[in-house]
Amino acid sequence: MALKGKPISIGTTDTDVYVCPATTEASVHGLVFGNVTGSAVTLTIKVYIQSTATTTTVASGISVTANSTYTWPKPVDLNAGDKIVASAGTGSALVCLYSTYEGSATPAAVGFTPREIGRAHV
Repeated sequence: MALKGKPISIGTTDTDVYVCPATTEASVHGLVFGNVTGSAVTLTIKVYIQSTATTTTVASGISVTANSTYTWPKPVDLNAGDKIVASAGTGSALVCLYSTYEGSATPAAVGFTPREIGRAHV
C-alpha cells in the first residue's frame, strides 16, 4: 500500500477532500481540519459511495474553534470512486489535511498453477 496525503482548502459548498482512484481501495486514517481564522467555523463531512451513487452526511454542525483543529476520530474505508466531501460555514476558513493508505482493489493473483512437489520426474 502507498501512503498519500495533501492539504485541501474547504469551501462553503461541497469540496472533494479525497477521491479513491479507480482500481484502488483506501483507508483514510488521518482527517484533520484546521481553522486558519480568528472565528469559529462550522464543518460538515459527507461520504459518497460510487457503487450506490449515494451521499451520506456523517457529521454536521461541528464547531471548529478559532485557530484550532478538529480531527475525525476513526478511519474511513473507501472503494474505487468513493469520496470524502466537506463544506465550511465560512469560505477559506478551513484547510483539511488527510493521510491515506491506498492499495490495489484487484486480486494479486487470479488463479494458480498446481505443481507436483516431492515427486521425482524422469
